[in-house]
Amino acid sequence: MNILRSLVALVAMVAIAGCERKSEVAAPQTAQCGEVTFQFPQNWKATVKDMGFIQMARVESPGNAVAVLTVYPINHDISARSYTESFVETMVGSGSFAKIEGGAVQEKNGVLGVAVVATVAGASVPHTLQVSEHKVGGRKVFCLTQVADKDMGLVDAGFGLIRSTIAETKKDAATPPNK
Repeated sequence: MNILRSLVALVAMVAIAGCERKSEVAAPQTAQCGEVTFQFPQNWKATVKDMGFIQMARVESPGNAVAVLTVYPINHDISARSYTESFVETMVGSGSFAKIEGGAVQEKNGVLGVAVVATVAGASVPHTLQVSEHKVGGRKVFCLTQVADKDMGLVDAGFGLIRSTIAETKKDAATPPNK
């Protein structure tokens, strides 16, 4: 549960940053998170953390968008829906986001989404939180993305790049740097 609280704190912190820029996806960077490799926009930053049982990669845009990849063993007993619901429950309980609009997790094209509202400097800022599940080799990867709704058009290509390139690290390939 401490991992979930850390993730909530990160998403809340990034939610108030602002000043979003368009994702630069033409010449992406590559990062490795345990046995999983993925690409991300050139103008974003990735940080990878090995926590033993799981690995986490945090990918941040220059503004307020964030993607978090959580890599579990394939047999870990958690679904994308329960991962999402637990995250949202912790996020709202911590006071990071004041309320959930619509309340329920919705699925669209294999991606779970929740509309939330952050209170930033007294103003309500609608955000979209999305989670996709990927089975890669012997791993289960949850890709959580979050951004203010007004900035979704600037970062959607970046989120799509990350989701579409999650793959098993090739055993014979040189290890790409974790940026």
